[in-house]
Amino acid sequence: MSHRLVIFDDIEVQARQLLERVEQLPRIAELDSEVVCDLTELRSLLLADEVDILMMDIRIDNARTDGIEFVRRNLPAQSPTQVIFVTSYDTYHASAYRATHMGFLMKPVRQDELEEAVDAAIANLNSYAERPFLVSVPTGDKVVLPRRLRYAESDRHKLVLHVGDEVIETVGKLSDLIPKLPDRFVQCHKSYVVNMGLIDEFGRSDLRLTTGELVPVSQRRRTAVREEFFRFIGRGLAEGASGIGSES
Repeated sequence: MSHRLVIFDDIEVQARQLLERVEQLPRIAELDSEVVCDLTELRSLLLADEVDILMMDIRIDNARTDGIEFVRRNLPAQSPTQVIFVTSYDTYHASAYRATHMGFLMKPVRQDELEEAVDAAIANLNSYAERPFLVSVPTGDKVVLPRRLRYAESDRHKLVLHVGDEVIETVGKLSDLIPKLPDRFVQCHKSYVVNMGLIDEFGRSDLRLTTGELVPVSQRRRTAVREEFFRFIGRGLAEGASGIGSES
C-alpha cells in the first residue's frame, strides 16, 4: 500500500530537485510522490485529507504566510498527515517544532537525513493505521481492529469485512477502507484487500491464507502483489534482525 508524498515549494526547480532525492530513497516503491507549487491546490489537498506525507517549504515568496502558519491553518486537527518542514533558514527551527509535524530538514538536504525523516513518517502513518476504526452496522457502530482483519471485499456499495470469527457487512467502498489500514494490507483485486501477514500460498488466480480461505488475485495485480509481499517479508526480516542481541 503506497503513501502519497507531496513536495511543496513555490520555486518549482527546487521542488523537482527534492523530488529527485526522494526518488532515490530505498522505500520509493512505497510512495506516490508529486510536486505542488500552488498554495490553493495544496490547501484543497490538505482539507480533503489526501496527503500522507507533506514536505513543506517554510519561506514562501509573495505570500502573506509562511509554511508553518499555512500548515496550522489548513491541516485538519485529527489528520494523520506527516509534515516535514524544509528550509534554508535555521531561524525557523524553534517555531516549526510548535506546529503539527514530525520532521525538519535544512537545505541543502542530506540524503541520509531525508531517508531518516521519511522512514519516521511512514512508521508514524503505520502506527496511526493500527488504531481501531468504526463501521456502521444495523445495530449501531462496530469497532474493527486492523490486526484482526483477514481480508475485505466490496460489492457495489457494500463492504464485507472478515474479522476474527465475524463477517461484518457495512455500507461503503474499498477506496474508503484502504486508507484506514496498515501497510501490511495490499489490494490484490479491484474488489479485495488482504492482510499479507496471513498469506500462506500464491496460486494462479488466488491467495491461500493460513486459515485455508482463498482470496482472488487478479492477473493485472498479481506481479505487483508479489513484489509488495516480498517487500513486506523483507521488512519483517530486517526488523527481526535489528532486535537480535538488543537485550542484555
